Amino acid sequence: MKMKNNDVIVTLVIGEKYKKIYDNIFHESHKRFSDHIQTDFVIIDRVIELSKRHKHPAWQKMLIFHCPKITDRQRILFVDADIYITKHAKNPFLIAQNTPWAMANNNPYKVDYLTKNDLKLYNHCPVENRPKILLNSGVFIVDKSCRDILNKVFYNYDEQICYENGPISYHLLNDSPGTILPSEFNVIVVAYRMAYGHGLSVILKMYHESSFLHFAGGSMKTMPTLPIIKYIDTTKSSFFKRIIYFLGRKDFDFITAPLLDLIGKFLVIYSYHIKRRFIKK
Repeated sequence: MKMKNNDVIVTLVIGEKYKKIYDNIFHESHKRFSDHIQTDFVIIDRVIELSKRHKHPAWQKMLIFHCPKITDRQRILFVDADIYITKHAKNPFLIAQNTPWAMANNNPYKVDYLTKNDLKLYNHCPVENRPKILLNSGVFIVDKSCRDILNKVFYNYDEQICYENGPISYHLLNDSPGTILPSEFNVIVVAYRMAYGHGLSVILKMYHESSFLHFAGGSMKTMPTLPIIKYIDTTKSSFFKRIIYFLGRKDFDFITAPLLDLIGKFLVIYSYHIKRRFIKK
């Protein structure tokens, strides 16, 4: 792979189940974006180092500077494997500029559920100087000066709710000056819809406002938002796309919101029964 600059985009995909989902849904958008900003792209598909504390593979993102493929890179943009990057996405490297790290607020929409629960993720961190916000590590930029912080989080903390999210937020916000990325670089789809509604107009507005869409919670739980966004993002023009935008007017939300919720529930139930049938065989 030809090195274009000393930056690199990295994602983590461990396990055949997750690799299939990633390849089918998210990989193309990641590759398209890396080509667009002319930055190399690396997929980490195996454990970098086994944890003696028996932690979820998500913690491996704290070891990205240990990966042989990228040890020589100065700065990394890490993107979770359940993030869809839109065709109009902006470049977060330009926002971060020369700061050691950059990450988005986990709850920029002031969703009540997250307001009540986000700060509980600091329960395993030191009591002193606990931040008033939580960052979301689904998308972050770090340079090598943060390597010791990432190591501290991986080696010093046990498994917990939301994995590394609380500890890495605590230490970045306390130990190193950085940049809070605009929310468009890590739009958590479930939270956005909780804040603004479930109608088709909300999905279209979210798509046009966003650079990185985070489908946290599993692809089936974010149905049918994910296929709608991928379709309008990758289809230049079609009769069906025009229908989507026609129905995506706010005036139709009283119809599209319950309909989309019903379709989503059906797809989750259908997926569950298919999995059960497959397991029985």
